[in-house]
Amino acid sequence: MAYEVRVTPSVIWRMRHLPEEVRERILDEVENLARQPDPSLHVKILQGGSAMPLCSFRVGAYRAILTIHHKEVQKIVVVVVGHRSEVYRKI
Repeated sequence: MAYEVRVTPSVIWRMRHLPEEVRERILDEVENLARQPDPSLHVKILQGGSAMPLCSFRVGAYRAILTIHHKEVQKIVVVVVGHRSEVYRKI
């Protein structure tokens, strides 16, 4: 069963400033991640002690910071997107 993908409003706003081909690639790759049986095997878990850990998903030189929910509703929530040189400062 595929995971549902949700994108926060701030990510939608930030993605408007990215080149179109980068936007499309990020969205395509996140959709591909959502079709995996266990998406958490394809991401890097970020350090921190929150109840819902943040994960980093690599798309070329860009990163999508997201959370993966495995409970009743299986979903991936993209919370930050940006170039790898600056994306971690935004979380």
